[in-house]
Amino acid sequence: MSKILILLIASLSPLSFLNAQTEDKLLTVGDFPPDFSATTVDGKPFKLSECKGKYVLLNFWGTWCLPCIHEIPDLRDIQLLYGSTELEIVSIAVERKEKDIKFFTDSAGMKWTNISELNDEDFQKTISYRYGVGMFPTNYLLDKEGKIIAFPFYFVKDSTGKIKMSYLQGPFIYQTLSKYLGDTKDISSYLSQSKGTLFSLSEENAKNVLLSGSFNQWGGKALYRVNGKWFCKVDLSPGTYQYKYIVDGNWIVDPANPYVVDDGSGNKNSQIIIK
Repeated sequence: MSKILILLIASLSPLSFLNAQTEDKLLTVGDFPPDFSATTVDGKPFKLSECKGKYVLLNFWGTWCLPCIHEIPDLRDIQLLYGSTELEIVSIAVERKEKDIKFFTDSAGMKWTNISELNDEDFQKTISYRYGVGMFPTNYLLDKEGKIIAFPFYFVKDSTGKIKMSYLQGPFIYQTLSKYLGDTKDISSYLSQSKGTLFSLSEENAKNVLLSGSFNQWGGKALYRVNGKWFCKVDLSPGTYQYKYIVDGNWIVDPANPYVVDDGSGNKNSQIIIK
């Protein structure tokens, strides 16, 4: 299982870089980040300070960044789960050259606020420079007053008082959001609009559940909690797949699936066949 765990960690790590962080004072939890105005890819005016009263997820990404592309399905799920009443997702594409970002975001189903900027000779005037962004994807979560409460890697105390690192990336975005916006109360939009095979797990006392399998190179896919039951959908092509759940860091087979196989290395995995 250690090999699979290494693959999981690697798949969740931000591996794309553009510029080193250049600000003398880097933004961190508790800071009020710079306000900014921009025009969205739809041609609408946007100002960050006008989002006060909502939580804001600032997502710095690029079409050239593979980890950023892998994160888009997680953002789509979050948009379906929380809507835009309490949470505003703002994606800022930092591009190396001119690109039709609107076509890309429309095709990818990114139905939230999208902004595009070029990393050119005016870089010091860009939003990404003012935020000291040099690693992609980079996400900031702002509270209703506009203060940073989470970013990619930050430290929190667990229930025992120990300091641990938390993530605001990929499947861990939901884990962080649920602390502030609560667990999903109505999953009907997600279940009706997301395509694919439904996975579910009853773990009432779990704090975090991920789905890991051969269909995602044993990376992590977040499950979403409603009344103690966890759900997610994965769009799978016809074939045979192996998978496990990661419940608060512990790997388990699916207790509702009687089909368990050995992957050849002594690891027992649940198996599913998609026809």
